[in-house]
Amino acid sequence: AEPWTGGKVTVSGDRLTQDSAERIGATFAVDQQAKLSDTWTGSLGLARREDLRERGAVDAPDDIVPDIPRAPFEETGGAYTSLYIGAGYRNGATSGSSRFEMKKSETGERYMLAAGAARDLSEDLSFAAAGRYQADNNELIPDERRFDARIGASWRPHDDGLIILNRFDVKQRERDENSESWKAVHNLTVNAMATDKLQIALNHGLKYSVLRADGLTHDGVTELLGLEARYDVRDWLDVGVHGEAIYAFNSKTIDYALGPMIGVTPAENVWFSFGWNFAGFVDEDFAAAEYSREGPYLKLRIKFDQTTARGLLDAISPERAQ
Repeated sequence: AEPWTGGKVTVSGDRLTQDSAERIGATFAVDQQAKLSDTWTGSLGLARREDLRERGAVDAPDDIVPDIPRAPFEETGGAYTSLYIGAGYRNGATSGSSRFEMKKSETGERYMLAAGAARDLSEDLSFAAAGRYQADNNELIPDERRFDARIGASWRPHDDGLIILNRFDVKQRERDENSESWKAVHNLTVNAMATDKLQIALNHGLKYSVLRADGLTHDGVTELLGLEARYDVRDWLDVGVHGEAIYAFNSKTIDYALGPMIGVTPAENVWFSFGWNFAGFVDEDFAAAEYSREGPYLKLRIKFDQTTARGLLDAISPERAQ
């Protein structure tokens, strides 16, 4: 419900069932959005969650999308109270946002600070950066501190078949001062239209990681190199092949991912791709390693822009769209 301008009151319920366990919970939240000026906006929110019924031990499910906050039903359970305050800025080609959140539950406290910004230097070149710090003070498990920072750039000309995407990440994690790990990861993707029907992509990644635990320090360098080619057989059908190699300098080991793929475009701006890797590997840090596991995989991509958003708004709420 939206009882006043910029205000929203939400009441929700969730039910999570597993083999011999069940949990039912409810959440009550109040959010307020305010326009502070032509360029600045502010937000404030408070939420309270309670478990209404619990039978057996319910384990938290695995992260489906690990880069976003968990929904209430994905948590391990228990009552909690959370509070957040945020600010947003938008002026021409520059936009940014920041958010501070604190959460208190039966098992501990969590504090999180996140900020991000993006700027278009031209119609072709844009930059973006984001950072997140999270501190967990737990009663039953070791305390934990996490820090993630990212900066990226993209070159996407409208009249050229060459696209360049570049990203640099730094990740740090500390648990009770007994163990600490951090990584620096660089990802580069170059995509080019060799002909009207042939598309070629080159991926390169470089990672330096450090782990300190029990008084010992382990570090290492890993490099990834990948190549993909895709050919349009018809307007709605394409075939391709891809291959990646990942090399660990310390252990001097190399792993490969290789396989064919076939893509179908059933409707405008919608693309399905089915592939099979005869060999594969797993690495959570390289963007090009997302579909490198051995075996079958399925991709779904939908082009989403302001035109698509307008069409969805027209379908959902024609009166508000007008």
